[in-house]
Amino acid sequence: MGININDLLFLSDGYCYCCKEELYNKKYFCRTCLGLFEYVDTVKSIGEYKCYSPYLYTGRISELIQEFKFNNSVYLYKAFGELLVNYIINKDMKFDSLISVPLTKKKLSKRGYNQSQLLAEYIGDRLGIEILNNILIKNKNTKDQHLLKVSDRAKNLKNSFRVVNGDKLRNKNILLIDDIITSGYTIKTILDVLDKFEPESIKALTIASSKIESKYKFDFKNI
Repeated sequence: MGININDLLFLSDGYCYCCKEELYNKKYFCRTCLGLFEYVDTVKSIGEYKCYSPYLYTGRISELIQEFKFNNSVYLYKAFGELLVNYIINKDMKFDSLISVPLTKKKLSKRGYNQSQLLAEYIGDRLGIEILNNILIKNKNTKDQHLLKVSDRAKNLKNSFRVVNGDKLRNKNILLIDDIITSGYTIKTILDVLDKFEPESIKALTIASSKIESKYKFDFKNI
């Protein structure tokens, strides 16, 4: 009989975070449930930047990301964080600072947590990487990007992010963390803002991507 996770903020490490059955050889997700996640290992070009995503945003993993993001399933940050840690290690990704996609104060107050920040903190703790909190600020309440036409997404994000203490970014190799990438406008907008402060390198990492690279063809010249 499965555990009712709606009554729990955190699920025991002895159970699969997907099917809620006991697990023995894996951490957080059992082998069967991992097999349900479509592993694509895609690297998307967003203008001059790169975004890495191990999974395709479809099926069971998309349902879990929605639970994590919108239904208060905070405990999933550990499971998703571990997937990203393993991906980073396997890809031998090099960076020395982590930044998460921020929420406005209004949205943070309403949701109670920032799922991207939880992921960044898990990765930072596991790998001993510096986390640059409170440097990237979202200062404008915007409409949810996935509810807009692609043609309206850049306008929606205009002037919505700013940096404080930007000197801490200079000469750093920065990895931006988010949950999913769809059109890429949010990540492109943020990386453009960060790039003004002369980091050594900047790239992004998400749990999942809504499209594989061959279908990902947007023009970012006017952002």
